[in-house]
Amino acid sequence: MAARFCNITESEMDAFMKERNFRRMTIPGTIELVYGKIVNIGEKRLSLRVYSAINPTGESRAKGKDAIRVQLYYMYNEKPCPIGKSQKCLRVENWKANLSKAIDKHAENFEICPRCGHPMVERENTRTKEKFWGCVTYRQTKCNGKPVVASNNENTRSVVAASKPTSRSPYRIPDDIITSYQKEVERLFLETENHIMIGALAGSGKTAECTHLSSNRVANQLWQYIVFAKKNAIEGRSKFPRGIPVQTQHAFDSKWIRKCLPAMPRDMTGNKSYRLMNDVYPHMSNDNRKRIRRAVTKLVGFAKSYACRPGDLEAIAATMTKYDFELESQGEYDTVVEVTSEVLEKSLPQNCGHEYNFDDLLWWPVVLDLEVPKLHTVLADECQDFNWCQHDRLKRLADAGARIVAVGDRNQAVFRFRGADNDSFDRIKEILGSTERGCVEAELPENFRCGSEHIEYVRQHTCVKNIVAHKGAAKGKVITDMGYEEIMDMVVEELKA
Repeated sequence: MAARFCNITESEMDAFMKERNFRRMTIPGTIELVYGKIVNIGEKRLSLRVYSAINPTGESRAKGKDAIRVQLYYMYNEKPCPIGKSQKCLRVENWKANLSKAIDKHAENFEICPRCGHPMVERENTRTKEKFWGCVTYRQTKCNGKPVVASNNENTRSVVAASKPTSRSPYRIPDDIITSYQKEVERLFLETENHIMIGALAGSGKTAECTHLSSNRVANQLWQYIVFAKKNAIEGRSKFPRGIPVQTQHAFDSKWIRKCLPAMPRDMTGNKSYRLMNDVYPHMSNDNRKRIRRAVTKLVGFAKSYACRPGDLEAIAATMTKYDFELESQGEYDTVVEVTSEVLEKSLPQNCGHEYNFDDLLWWPVVLDLEVPKLHTVLADECQDFNWCQHDRLKRLADAGARIVAVGDRNQAVFRFRGADNDSFDRIKEILGSTERGCVEAELPENFRCGSEHIEYVRQHTCVKNIVAHKGAAKGKVITDMGYEEIMDMVVEELKA
């Protein structure tokens, strides 16, 4: 005799789910009552959900309209993904016993991908309609869910616990255009545990190389890609795997600071230092005071870039010697140093009210000794323009276990005006070399942008002697006897043609 359909009420379902420690969930776009709770299977923290087939108005759906469903969910890329095998329970008189059994069996419908370690989900072959287990990350990583076959070569050392991605990955440089220099960078990444400094000359494909390295990320590894400008971050997010955050240094630090300081000042302003200086050294109508105030405004920013602490007059004075100031006496220099120290003290989050500025985002983590997040790999771009606070950041991340891959070009260090020394690249190399991992340097000298004659001209007439043209580069033409207006006229004519 067929089981009879049972009209389950909202109160009945609420009472039953409460006994099983489930709570109601609000899920946008879902038009039935859903209950959920957190479960742990092995090392995985999952959400177990029950879709009740009861409408939000409280009445059970009509006979033949949906069964009760039990489904596991896994957070991947900050989104809940269904995993395992969905279980259905008919809404019949013994629904409580059937639903209890399905809930108790949730761990039996759970599989781990033998290749990447993420959970798997039951899928259906669209052609044959056969069921099979697939990796939940397939759409993002193309992980096929097949186990990695161990190598028989005992001399082969693999730092990454997964096979090397195939060249068909959208994040990898195709085999037909990848250069020997780019291959060497990846070899160092896979076969050593060292931090890596990549000397990437102009047009050498440094972003492509970072994206290429990102394809080696293994499940559950926390990676971070730090770029220079917001524009680079926006572009990078479209190129990198979704599991790797792409942020500017300021955005990365802001998120980190807010986790450490829930009461962080909320308003970003560009004139914070000027306002604080008014409290310490008010404006008056005399030239001496105007010179000092201008110098303080300038020095506060530099002092933060060089990670100077309030009260460290020696470090502040040393920073001052790196730049030119229009002052007329030693007494004025001494006053500038003292006032700068007081402004720095007032710039600390506990003293500055509700304001902060961009300099604070880099400076606060250093002077407050904030604990850095624990990451597996950090890709840091444009490191030749890092200031001392950013150097400190890489050192702290490395000491906390992160592997640093820093990319930069010594010849493009142009941000000394914001506190980045011209030797930033080599200073980072020295800092990382002093850590337990040690540091190795690789180079990307092959230029993809210019013609071979342009590259040869650069080699002969500039300090950049190691740059080389890509093997497929056009010849190009070097013109040295034309003025600016003539060149612009020629460009316009070529564009018209």
